[in-house]
Amino acid sequence: MNETETGNAMLDYENQLFLDIIHENELFVFAKGVLTELVLKNVFEAYTTETSLVFVLGASKGEEAYFREKLNNEKVYTITSEEYLSNTRKVMYGNGGLFFITARILVMDLLKEIFPIDKVTGIILLKAHNIAENSQEAFILRLYRTKNKEGFIKAFSQTPTSFLLGFAKLNRVMRSSFLANVSLWPRFHAVVKQSLNLPGDDSLTHVVEIQLNLTEEMREIQTNLLDLVSWSVSELKRLVPALNDDEINAETALTHGFQKIIGAHMDAEWNTINNKAKELLNDLKVFRILLTYLTKFDCVSFYSALCNYTSSDMVFKSSWIVSTSAEKVIVASRGRILKQPKKTPNEQASGAGSKKATFKPEVHPKWLAVSEILNDTFKQSEKRVAEIATEEMSDDDSSCGLAMKSPDLKTLIFVEDSRTCSVLKDYLTDGSLEVMGKLVHNSDKIKIDLPPDLIAKLNSKRKADSEPSAKRIKISNNKDNSEGVSEAGPSNDGCSKDKDVQITLTQIRRKYETVEVFPSPVMIRPYNNPNEEDAFSVNETLLSLKPDVIVIFDPELELVRQIEIHRARMAPQQNIRVYFLVFRNSVEEQIYLTSIQREKLAFEKLIEEKASMVVPNEREAKDELNQDLWRDPSKASDAIISAQSHRNMEQTTEGREIILVDIREFRSELPSLLHKRGIDLEPLTLDVGDYILTPDICVERKSISDLIGSLNCGRLYKQAEAMGRHYKKPILLIEHEQKAQLSTRFGKNDLTQVMPKLQVLTMNFPNLRLIWSPGSHYTSEVFQELKKGKDQPSPEEAMAIQKESVGEHISTKYNPIPHSFLSKMPGIDSRNVYSILNRCESLHELANLTEKDLEETLENSHTAAVLYAGLHSETLTSDAQAATSSKLKSVKALMSKQKKPFFRVRVLTCSVAYINCAF
Repeated sequence: MNETETGNAMLDYENQLFLDIIHENELFVFAKGVLTELVLKNVFEAYTTETSLVFVLGASKGEEAYFREKLNNEKVYTITSEEYLSNTRKVMYGNGGLFFITARILVMDLLKEIFPIDKVTGIILLKAHNIAENSQEAFILRLYRTKNKEGFIKAFSQTPTSFLLGFAKLNRVMRSSFLANVSLWPRFHAVVKQSLNLPGDDSLTHVVEIQLNLTEEMREIQTNLLDLVSWSVSELKRLVPALNDDEINAETALTHGFQKIIGAHMDAEWNTINNKAKELLNDLKVFRILLTYLTKFDCVSFYSALCNYTSSDMVFKSSWIVSTSAEKVIVASRGRILKQPKKTPNEQASGAGSKKATFKPEVHPKWLAVSEILNDTFKQSEKRVAEIATEEMSDDDSSCGLAMKSPDLKTLIFVEDSRTCSVLKDYLTDGSLEVMGKLVHNSDKIKIDLPPDLIAKLNSKRKADSEPSAKRIKISNNKDNSEGVSEAGPSNDGCSKDKDVQITLTQIRRKYETVEVFPSPVMIRPYNNPNEEDAFSVNETLLSLKPDVIVIFDPELELVRQIEIHRARMAPQQNIRVYFLVFRNSVEEQIYLTSIQREKLAFEKLIEEKASMVVPNEREAKDELNQDLWRDPSKASDAIISAQSHRNMEQTTEGREIILVDIREFRSELPSLLHKRGIDLEPLTLDVGDYILTPDICVERKSISDLIGSLNCGRLYKQAEAMGRHYKKPILLIEHEQKAQLSTRFGKNDLTQVMPKLQVLTMNFPNLRLIWSPGSHYTSEVFQELKKGKDQPSPEEAMAIQKESVGEHISTKYNPIPHSFLSKMPGIDSRNVYSILNRCESLHELANLTEKDLEETLENSHTAAVLYAGLHSETLTSDAQAATSSKLKSVKALMSKQKKPFFRVRVLTCSVAYINCAF
């Protein structure tokens, strides 16, 4: 078996998992890293045929690009924007294949029924833990199950801890997905455990855990920050009684999911808590960041980050900055960079003052550990060369096989982000003092005097780096590492955006200057991709580089699992040695252990819930007995007692009510609720309003955050003006954000500033009605009440209004210069600018129109009056006119003496040409 086949061969548990996914319609919940891209690729490949029509929801852009490249099949499509028109999508659906599609586009296609829904083979839902009862994904599955009873639904989730939030979330996710069974795949699953723990594999000899000790200053900083965390958590629980839960403690406050835990407890009471509690929540986030930076960054980078959070501007926002613990943190952080020289006995006897602190930065303990690991790897490489040479001399027949065995030991270092990657590379090539000096020199927050010799060395190094050099190279993020080699130097901020950084041991000047051997490659790779542009980058890096030594610089549970699976997959061919670096008795170690503990606890609770769960027979919605498919036009308080009454209700309903919905509104849950209440939805691109309830009622929906932004930028005034122009009963709906993130919540001060602007809005538009809604459920009931006994809206009329306001015009047909000038005139906007352009041939003709002519053209007396006043009102007041006239006389007298007043002639000529320029 060659290297490529070994890398693509699935393990035993992956084979069983693949068969289960193909044959069963279930919710699959995996431990982090257990579901590999190889399994998903094979599952997707099974449906890339002409006879299949499968939709994949929830994939990121990086995942879509990765699978499309790996599958390399013409039957794999990506529809993430409206680049394909509905007619084109209809043809694509008819040809079959696998479609990576966004929920917004798919829900519109299902509502319009541009293709036979009963012909869909199935839907695959990724990130199933994010599905909610009225989300877009749940809406899609409900529409799908209403018309298709035979197609499959498969859902995947790799975040088991998400099922700990809320009451019976597993049951709610299964209900929204129309799935009757759940399959759990933890790390301690028997098949997974057997596949990863290979027979005869002594992991202790291949995995080395290096526990490092914190320095005295680091321990002092950590202790004081933990004291602040404990005090903040206890004070927060005192101020907010809803947080008096055992799950809310100092240990969980250090995890990345603490914000979600807090949100699950405080959603119902967020608007009632005071500003002090909100300040404590923000402080806890700062403490968590600083504790992470303490073990992750060097002393200079940590001090720079600390200066950002303890500046003079932050004192008024956070009270912890003036505490004793904060003072100790600042002093200890500065002490890691500057060292106070010890006094001599004579100076102590004479009572001389203290000397000035010198720049002696503390070297990161992990940097020293990496150096020792590389030194050990170099010795192993040297020993390996000697062994190969001995074996080649003793047995010539086996020389061909041994020639394929490279003496170089490839070392791959995984760090969390590109910044750590760049700084570690500079340390290995330049040494710690130069790296720290460069960070201090490039920082705006740190004011420390560097030694003159170090400054001169940095300046000379900067000049040398600006010139072409072949000493420091980088490898671009290419799948084929034999290509894409280019020169690179350090960036100004000490950070590099490169994904892979390669150096050689002969370039390490700090310890290995005198070592004269062949170069042994060292690759440094960040595993964290915040933008999700590079999906499955860790596995791709492992398969392409095939390292012999892996160093985990920053511990991460998912990274450890991916390396573990790679070791098991490459075990028949390659023995990989793994070094795991972690600080003993540190927050870094605690966060890693807590993530393992929470994942284990999540699976234990899921196993218990699965054992006691009662699943109705109609859960999969194979017939009409599933009540989640019923479209009930009655109020939520009214109960339906049987399916027979439901069928009778459908028969007695006279016609279907219709609401025209703007396509951008399908990001919210309101369209799903309206459809569930028996109202048909017509997706359109509306320029005026978001919902058209009747021929006379138009609704503009705003959330609290959107309302504040629209009032501040003035967009809401134009929207209210457009609704009042085309509809008799314009309505502004202000809806409360029930599921907004904690960072986007708004307090009472923000709403206080909004109220005066709303008053001005209602005074200028007296026909505008305001509806304050506590949530989408209430809004759906209000919409149904407003539609009772009214005529249904016409899509043709709404589109006609849209065409009239936007204009079916080709922008290139108009002269851009007067067009731009006209758009900036008072009363002119994107809706009426084309009325002027079609009515007048130039600005000169526009200026000659009367106010009555403008009113007939714009069809609005107020806008016509504003435009007429802007064209004909005097630009200066009476006092300013008197002063200006005297200045003009003096200027004219001066210009009359000039023989060639070319400037005045040119200005007048250009002005006349500009005014008379045709539209």
